[in-house]
Amino acid sequence: MVVESCKVVWSLGPVTAFLLPRGPGSTEISGVARGLGLCYQGMDITGEGMGIGGVVLRSGDVTFFPMKHTDVMSVSGASRTFELNALARKYLGMLDVTPLHRKIRNSLSPLYVRGGKGERFFRALMTLRSPLIRTRYRVSGRIEVCTVDYSFNGDVVEVKVFRETGRGRLIVTNELAGTLFDTLMVSDRCFKLRPWTRCPSRRPVLVSKTLGMGLHFDLPDGVEVFTGREVLPPRLNWAGIDLVVNEGHLNVSYRVRISCGPSGPSPV
Repeated sequence: MVVESCKVVWSLGPVTAFLLPRGPGSTEISGVARGLGLCYQGMDITGEGMGIGGVVLRSGDVTFFPMKHTDVMSVSGASRTFELNALARKYLGMLDVTPLHRKIRNSLSPLYVRGGKGERFFRALMTLRSPLIRTRYRVSGRIEVCTVDYSFNGDVVEVKVFRETGRGRLIVTNELAGTLFDTLMVSDRCFKLRPWTRCPSRRPVLVSKTLGMGLHFDLPDGVEVFTGREVLPPRLNWAGIDLVVNEGHLNVSYRVRISCGPSGPSPV
């Protein structure tokens, strides 16, 4: 563990890890509590992502975000407790357009996910929407509390997630900068990351060809796995592998190994 500029960092193979500050003000997740960030050669490679081991909660058609957190740190790792207590609302100026925005998004999202012309059309709409509609988070009552433990061992981070009630579907995020990470590797085959795709593998690798870096995931059975990538700076800049923990399940654990350079991934 090292302290640099009032920030505690841990060595994690070729990178350093640190607990992320809240989402930057210019992004879609402004003010949201995030997970573990990564730096490589002095550069923050997290982007607008939620980091390793971030959390959000889906209950029905409503998503809850954490706007409050507390931290405990040690030489071998850290623990961050998230209070999931806020709803995202969409505003056009001072007008709350959340219901209309949700209806349009739900209608067009299937086109976006399928790719091709539908994806290009959706991206064009997102580009037009970005300067007009802003996301604000409205704090409501606490719906869930999650504690995430991060333990470091060489080039591996072990993530353990515990929650109190088991209410709703917990999404455990593992998201870094989409401008740097654009490839998914499964069983030595490489795929371009799509906006949001189910992943059948328990051993996927998130690849940055730019950095020559790979994040090798070792995921448990019993959770759904999705991969995705969205890049529309400055509002959106993330790529990652997210886990969905079903309602009633209180904990999940997984490992992420980081490789870089000559020993890193070799996508084709």
